[in-house]
Amino acid sequence: MNKNWLLLILGGLLEIVWALTLKLSDSFTIQPYGIITLVFIILSFYLFSLAMKNLPAGIAYSAYCGIGAVGSVLFGWIFLGETLSLGQGICVCLMISGLIGLKYLGDE
Repeated sequence: MNKNWLLLILGGLLEIVWALTLKLSDSFTIQPYGIITLVFIILSFYLFSLAMKNLPAGIAYSAYCGIGAVGSVLFGWIFLGETLSLGQGICVCLMISGLIGLKYLGDE
């Protein structure tokens, strides 16, 4: 796995953090979570921007958003007690297979 994909994956993982802390911030009314959200948004987008220098824009953006989406669903389900139906779980698995395909079926 090359450096650009590692940056992209790390940026996507940080997207999960900011998405969850945004929820916990209660629309930025709980300041510590709001501050954490802003810090992780900046870090996440910075890593994403570094990865985009050498990856195709569409693939990079799709993978970045997919990592954040899948991770947010799973962490919300596991740690925040959010519901996840069987159908939604199947769709998350399909998203994971799409992310794997974006990485390993490309020219990189």
